[in-house]
Amino acid sequence: MHRGFGQPMRPLRGARLRRHPSPSPSHGYLVAPCSITMQSATVVAPDTQVIRATEDANSAEGHLRENWLKTPLPFNPKIRRGQLANGLKYIVMPHGYPPGRFEAYLEVHAGSADELESQQGMAHLCEHIAYMGSTKREAILRKTVNTNAYTDFHHTVFFASCPVVDEELNLYGLKGKQMVSMMPKALEALYDVLEGPTQFSDKRVNKERNAVLSEASMVNTVEYRHECQTLSVLHRENRLAQRFPIGQLDLIRKWTTPEVKEFHGTHYRPDNACVYLVGDVNADEAEAAIHHVFSRLEKPFREDQRPVYKDLYTNTLKEQSLSFPPIHHQWQWATLVEGGWNNTEATGGTAAVSGTQGGLFAMKEGGVSVDSPSIWQHELLQSVSLCLMVKKPIEPLRTLRDYQRQMLRRVVLHALSSRLTIFGRGRGLFQYVELSEADSVREACRVCALDIQTDAESWDEAVKVAVQEVRRMGLYGVTAMELESVKNAYMAELQRLHADRVLSTDLVKAIMENAACGHAMMDLEQEKIIGSTLLQTATLEEVNREAQEICDWLIAYNDPEMPAPSGVIACFPMTYRDREAKAEKPLQVTQQDILNVLQRAADAEVHPISEEGQAPDRLFSQERIEEISRANPPSFKPLDLPNETDLDTYLNDNGRLYKDDALGLRLRQLSNGIKVNIKQAAIERKSATLRVLIPGGKMAEIPENGVIAGGISMGARTVMEGGAFGNLTREQVEMYCNQNLVGVFIECTDEFLTMDFLVPTTAITPDGVTGLESAFQILHAILTDFKFEDDALARAKGHFITEYDHYHRDLGARSVGDLIRRMASDDRRLQYSTPEEIRKMTLPQIQAAIKSQLTTDNIEVSMVGDFSIDEIERLTLTYLGTVPPSQQDSQHPIRNIPFNFDQPKDKRQVDVHVLDSDQRALVHLAGFGPNRWGFLPDGAHVNDKIAKRSVPGGNLLLLIQRPGSDKPSRRDHPAFARVALSMLQDIINKRMFSSLREEKHLTYDASFEFMSYEYLPGGFYMVTVHTNPTMAQHVLREAHASVEELKGMRRIQSFQVENARRQFIHRFEQNMQNARNWLDNLSGLQLQQLPLKTTAFIRDAPKVATTVQAEDLQAMWEALWGNGEHVWRGVGISGPVPTKDEEAKEPQDMQLALTAPKTSMGRRGSTVMVD
Repeated sequence: MHRGFGQPMRPLRGARLRRHPSPSPSHGYLVAPCSITMQSATVVAPDTQVIRATEDANSAEGHLRENWLKTPLPFNPKIRRGQLANGLKYIVMPHGYPPGRFEAYLEVHAGSADELESQQGMAHLCEHIAYMGSTKREAILRKTVNTNAYTDFHHTVFFASCPVVDEELNLYGLKGKQMVSMMPKALEALYDVLEGPTQFSDKRVNKERNAVLSEASMVNTVEYRHECQTLSVLHRENRLAQRFPIGQLDLIRKWTTPEVKEFHGTHYRPDNACVYLVGDVNADEAEAAIHHVFSRLEKPFREDQRPVYKDLYTNTLKEQSLSFPPIHHQWQWATLVEGGWNNTEATGGTAAVSGTQGGLFAMKEGGVSVDSPSIWQHELLQSVSLCLMVKKPIEPLRTLRDYQRQMLRRVVLHALSSRLTIFGRGRGLFQYVELSEADSVREACRVCALDIQTDAESWDEAVKVAVQEVRRMGLYGVTAMELESVKNAYMAELQRLHADRVLSTDLVKAIMENAACGHAMMDLEQEKIIGSTLLQTATLEEVNREAQEICDWLIAYNDPEMPAPSGVIACFPMTYRDREAKAEKPLQVTQQDILNVLQRAADAEVHPISEEGQAPDRLFSQERIEEISRANPPSFKPLDLPNETDLDTYLNDNGRLYKDDALGLRLRQLSNGIKVNIKQAAIERKSATLRVLIPGGKMAEIPENGVIAGGISMGARTVMEGGAFGNLTREQVEMYCNQNLVGVFIECTDEFLTMDFLVPTTAITPDGVTGLESAFQILHAILTDFKFEDDALARAKGHFITEYDHYHRDLGARSVGDLIRRMASDDRRLQYSTPEEIRKMTLPQIQAAIKSQLTTDNIEVSMVGDFSIDEIERLTLTYLGTVPPSQQDSQHPIRNIPFNFDQPKDKRQVDVHVLDSDQRALVHLAGFGPNRWGFLPDGAHVNDKIAKRSVPGGNLLLLIQRPGSDKPSRRDHPAFARVALSMLQDIINKRMFSSLREEKHLTYDASFEFMSYEYLPGGFYMVTVHTNPTMAQHVLREAHASVEELKGMRRIQSFQVENARRQFIHRFEQNMQNARNWLDNLSGLQLQQLPLKTTAFIRDAPKVATTVQAEDLQAMWEALWGNGEHVWRGVGISGPVPTKDEEAKEPQDMQLALTAPKTSMGRRGSTVMVD
C-alpha cells in the first residue's frame, strides 16, 4: 500500500506495538500536570485547569510541567507477571481478540550470540531438535494450531497459537461431546521443549542436522547475504559480526549428539526462560496452569559450566538485561542539554571504549579516512544501496518525558520521510530512501539508519541529496506547518486505534520486546490519552531539539564534538546498464569515491525548507462538485444480477438495491454502468478500504485490443508515479494524501487492473473533508481528469527495468516464472518487457492502454469500512455516479484471450541457471489445474471430471444426484470447488513436507500450491522443493514418487480431511474479522466473468467445508494428476557456470551431498568486500 501516489505508506508508530499514538493539534494550551490519573485499565481525566503553554522553562508553569513530565508511566493492570520457585518467569495477559484463541510462547534466553567458538550454529540446531523431536508438539499439530520456533542472536522462541478449546472434540457445532481446554496441552508441549527428555537421539540429531544444512542453502539469498554484511559492518567490534544464527556449516557437520545435548542442558533451564500466555483466557486459570506444568522442572545451572560462561557474559549487556545478547558496543554519542551539547562515552557492561574521533568522514593527509566505509559487490545485486548507521543505547520508556521524546522523534521522522519521498521522487533519484530509528533487542541497541537505494548511474547524486536533507532537518528542524500537519495525522491515527482489534500474536511480541527493553507496559487506552495530552503540550522548540539529536551524527562530519556514524556499507552490482550505450558495463567504485560524495554533501550549504507549495485544503471545491453533478446527474438503476439466487428475499428499492442485513451487505448499480458492493463494518475503527476492480489486466495486452505489450502494466505504474489532475500538481496531491492518510495502490495483474484505497472515515483537519471522501475524489479524477506526465512515465520505466533485472537474478522468481511461461506456450503477456522495449514506450501508447480499460460498464467498486450507509451512498452518487458513461466499443470490444495451454509431446522440463557465487537449487513439479472456482483450461468444470471417476470406497455418481431427491447436490454449490481445492492444497502441502523432509530427509522445506486464476479458465499446481545442485535430479524423482503415492498406498484419509476442514473453517472465520479479506470476498460479486462468485460463498463456505469428503478430494486430485505423464518439471540452479562434467555428475553419497553449500554465511565466493 502506498500513501499518495508512489510514496510508501509507513506506520506513524514505531517498532513497538502502539508505542507512538497520534497527538491532537496544539492550540497554545496545555493540561495541568495533576489532571491525569489512572484508574484500573482506564485513564480518567477529571476536571482540569487549562493554562497557557510557555516557552520559558523557568516560569512557574514551566517548572510545574517539568515536574509532571517526571511522572512514571502507568503499568497495564491486565498484565500479570510472576516467577516460579525454579526461576522460570511468566507473563499472562487476558485479551479477547481474536475470540476463542490464545498465544503460548516460550522464550529461552540463549541464541547464537551465546555460543562458544566451537558451537557456532548449535543454538539453531538445538531449536530444531527440541522442537521437531517433541512428541507433545506432535500431539497438538492436528488441531487448528499454528506452532513453530525461531532462533536469533539473543534468544530462541517456541510458540503455539491455539484455540481455547480442543476443536477436535467440538467441531463446528457438534453437540454432546466434552469441551477440553487446549491450554494445558500447549503448555505441556513447551515444557517438553524445555525439558528435552527424549529428543536427543542420534537419529533425530542427524535428521535435523540435514534439515539445517538444507535450510542454510534455502535462506542464502542475496537479501540474506546483504543483511549479514550490514550487521557485520555495524557490529564489527563485537561477536554479532560472527554469530549469525545459521552458524558454521563445517562445525554443524561434526557435532556429536552428546555435544548438542550439553548445549541444551546448559541453556534450557527454567531460570533462563520466560513463558508468555496472551489471549482469550482467564488470568487465574492461566497462572494456575503455568504453575502446574512448569513447577515440576528442576534444572539448575551446572557449576562446571560457570567458569566457561563467566568470561562470555561478564561486562556485557546481558548483565543489564537477560534478554540482551552477551556483547558490548563501542559508541560515542551526544545528547542535548541546556546550553549546548553533552558528549558521552559508554559501552555495555563496565568497559569504556571511546568512539571514533573526528567523524567517520574526516580526512587525514593524503585523503585517507579515519574509518573507511565498507563496499560489497555481488553479481545478484541490480541496484545500489548505501546505509549509514549509528547505534546508541536503548533508553527505557518509564516516564512521561521518555514517552514524549519518543513521540516527538516520530514526528520528526515522519516529516523527513515526507520531504524525501514527495520532493525527492520528483528528481527520479530514489528507488527507496528513509531515515529510521528503532530499538533492536536482538542487537541490544537503538539503531538509526539512513537507507538509500538508487540506480548505478545516479548513486552519487542520490546520496548527496539524502544526506543534505537529513542535515537540513537537523539544522533547521520541522516547520510550524509541518508540525501542525503531522499532529493532525497522528490524532486521526490515534482515534482509529482499537484495543480490542489488536491481535494477540502482535500483543505478545510487543510485551516480549517491552520486557526486554525495560519499557513500561501500558494499556492502549492509557497510551491514547497520555499520547494526545503530551502532544498537545509539545512546542516547536521541543520537537526541533529532538530533530537535532536524531540527525546530529550527519550534521557535521569534521567536528570532534559531534557524534560519528558507527558504520557505512555501500552495496553495488558488478555491472550496470548504461542508458546511452544500452549495454551492461563494469561498475567500479572505491572507498575514496564514497568519501568524496559524503564530504561534498557535508560541505554543501543547506537552507531552511520553504513553506511554499503546501498541500491544498481540498481536492475538489464545492463549485466543482456541483458542476460535475449538473453535467452528469447521478442515479441508481435496477440491478442485473443473473448469478444470484433468492433475489426476491434481498431486493429492495424497486429492484435497485440488493440488501442482506445478516451479512451487512448492499449491492448497487449506477446508471453509468459502474457496479458497487458495500459492506458496513467497524472491523477497523474509523477506517475504510476501497477496491476498484477492472477485468482485463495483462490478458488485454494484445494487438486485437490495440494495446502494446506491457502497456497496461506500464500505464498502471505511471498513474502510481503521477498524481496530477485538474489544476493540482503531483506534489500537491501527494502532500494532500500524505497529510490526510489517504493510501493509494494501483497495479496491473494478469487478470485485472486494480486500485486500492486505505483511508480514515473522519476528517484530519477541522475544515477538511473525510479521508473517505478524498478517496472518492481521487478516483473520480483518475477516471475523468488524470494527467499522464512524462516524468511519471520515466520513473515507471525505471521501475520496470529494475524489475526485469531483479527477475533474471532471482532464482525463485526465475525458476517459477520461466516454467509457467513455457507451460503457457511462451505467451508474450507472461514475459517481462526488455529494457529496450520499455524505453520505446510512449506516453500516448500507455495512456491509450489505460483508457481502454476505464469504461464504466467494466468497473466494479467494493468498499468495506466504519461508515454510515447514507454517507457512502451519497459519496457513491456524487463521485462515481457523475463519471460520464462509457461502454466498450461493440465493434471492437476488449478481448481477454486465455493462455494457450497446449501440451507438447516432449520437452516438458525447464532448466534455469542464475549466476551466483554460492550454490542453491529449486526443483518443481507442475501441471494444469482449475481456476479458483473450478474451471479448467478447456472450459470444463472440475466437478464434471470427478463425477466420471470411480474411487474405491464410494460411488461418486450417487453424490451428484441423490436418489429420491430433486435437490441439487452439495457439489452444485458455487463454493464447493473453491473450498475443496483449498482443503486439497492443505493436505498435499503437508504431505510433501512430511514425506520429503521428515521421512526422506531430503530438504528443509517442500511445498504444494494451486496458482489459480480468478476468472480466466485454468491455472497451475506446483510442488517446490529446496535443495542443492548435486541433489536436484534425485530430489525431483523423489518428489514425483511422493506425489504418485497419493494415488496408491497413501491415499487421502478421512483424518486428513478433518484437519483440513478445521483449518479452512478457522481461516475463513478469522478472515471475516479482517477488512482486507472482506474486500477480497466482495470484489467480483457483480462481474459477469465470475458466474460462480456469489454471496452464497460468503454465507455458506464453512458449511460447504463440512460436506467435503475424502473421496471428493481423492477423485479431484487424480483427475488433475492423471497418470503423471503430462507433468512438467523445472530445475533452477544458482552458482558459477557449471562445466559439462559437473552437469553430468550424480551424487555418490546422498548424505554427503546434503552438506552443500560448502561456504559459511559470511563474506562469500566471488563477491567483493572491501573494508
